[in-house]
Amino acid sequence: MKKLFFFLLLNGIIGSLHALDLQSYQLIDLLLSFDKPRAPVIFEDAVIFTSSAARNRKVGVSFAHEDFRKIYWFKKIMSPIEQTEPFNEKAKHPPETLKDSGILFYAYEPPAGIESLEYRLIVDGLWTTDPSNPARRTSFTSGIELSLSPVPPAKALVDFRDGNQSVTNDGMALYVKYHAPSGDSVTVAGDFNRWDPFMYRLRETRIGEYELILPLPAGKYRYVIYHNGHQVVDPYNPNKEYAPGGKVVNTVTLEG
Repeated sequence: MKKLFFFLLLNGIIGSLHALDLQSYQLIDLLLSFDKPRAPVIFEDAVIFTSSAARNRKVGVSFAHEDFRKIYWFKKIMSPIEQTEPFNEKAKHPPETLKDSGILFYAYEPPAGIESLEYRLIVDGLWTTDPSNPARRTSFTSGIELSLSPVPPAKALVDFRDGNQSVTNDGMALYVKYHAPSGDSVTVAGDFNRWDPFMYRLRETRIGEYELILPLPAGKYRYVIYHNGHQVVDPYNPNKEYAPGGKVVNTVTLEG
C-alpha cells in the first residue's frame, strides 16, 4: 500500500517532467510545503516557478534568453488526502488519495552560462510579470517589464578519486555511475539512507550513462545499485563485502 500511494503521489505531483530528479523525497517535500504561490525557488539544478490554479487557469513561463519563443506549461501540485479509515484495496470505489492543492508549478533547468533568468508568465493567454516575484526590470529595447530570478550556483567538480569519491565545492561526496539502456530506472541505496531503494535516483546525463553525486560526511559507507528494481553491485568499485543475509554490497571510504 505504501509503495502504491507513493507512486500515485509522484504521478499526481510531477506529471510528465523528466530531466530533473523529480522522484526525490526532497523535491516532493518542497512542493507540498507550498501553501501559496511564491517567488522562484532554487532546487538543485532547477528553478521552481509557481502560480495560482484558481479557475482552472492555464499558466506558462517563457524566457528572454530564448527570445520568448517557447512556453513551458505549468502542472498541478496534488497533495495527499488524510485517510481516516484503513485502506481497502478490494473496495469497489477506493477513496480518493490526492486533492488539488490550488498551486501550479514548473521546474526549469537553466542552460550553462546563464547568470540570471529574465522571464514573463502567460496566464490564460495574457503575458504578464510574475505577481509573486517583486524582482523586476524594464527591458531597454522593448520597454516591457520582465521578472527576474537567480539561477542555481555552479557545482563544478574539482576531481574524482578511485571512481567512487569526488571533491565538490561543498565537500566530500559519493560518486556513482552506471551504464544501462536509455530510460531505465537506476537508484542507489546504502547505510546512509537506511537502504531505501527509492530515495536516490541516478540521472541519465548522456544516453545510457547514469550518474549520481551524493554529498556525505567523511566515513566508510556500504551501498548497492538497483537497476530496474534488481540489486546489483557497482561494476566500477572493486571494494566489496558480505552484508547480513549473505548479499554482496560495495564499500567506499570518503576521506575529508
